[in-house]
Amino acid sequence: MEKHEPSSQLPITLDEPMYDKQDILQLFHISNRTLVTWRKNGIIPFLQIGGKIYYPKKLVEAQLEKYRKR
Repeated sequence: MEKHEPSSQLPITLDEPMYDKQDILQLFHISNRTLVTWRKNGIIPFLQIGGKIYYPKKLVEAQLEKYRKR
């Protein structure tokens, strides 16, 4: 699996639509462990607020498009 550098600053605001963990697991049909690996490798953008992790909808969709074009 190709490693990606996580971005240091995500171009998002807190009022933008976000996915939560369950949304991502269902959207991609992946396990929780795979999602953790994707976050660790910078494959999926995320934002952590307190103990909760959110996935900015526009960045996740942009990442999907990136991989579809390969």
